[in-house]
Amino acid sequence: MENDRLFVYGTLLPGLAPPDLVPILSRIGEGRECSVGGLLFDFGPYPGLVVHPACILSPSAAAHRLRFESAWSQARLQLCPVDELKDASRSVRGLFHELPGDPSILAALDEYEGCDFDRILVEVQSVEGEDLTAWVYVISRVPASAKLVESGSYLDR
Repeated sequence: MENDRLFVYGTLLPGLAPPDLVPILSRIGEGRECSVGGLLFDFGPYPGLVVHPACILSPSAAAHRLRFESAWSQARLQLCPVDELKDASRSVRGLFHELPGDPSILAALDEYEGCDFDRILVEVQSVEGEDLTAWVYVISRVPASAKLVESGSYLDR
């Protein structure tokens, strides 16, 4: 299943991208404010998203859900009081982009994100309440040293 949409929340946001990605990201244009159920962690030079398993729409959703349910549980136990986090009650804010249909864009972003991140399909919500499907880069393992970004916005960390 191909999708021509992307949700970004960290170093792919305008003004935060490394110089070598700026030409690629300038081709995706303006984004819409959206959010996805999950937790955002600060690893210093970049963030990592642990998406809520209920938001995963990837074709291999069952395998992804098992993997990310484990990451979700790990994140909750390591960094969040259990009573503070209920289902998808937390969200991560970012930008939703319609991609121009050039596969080299996602290929370049996949290379940038490397092996620490997986690109999966998720359901995001616009500020107007519309449900949208988009690719997002997620981290499946949260180091104990990671810090939770309480606001859910990498810009407000």
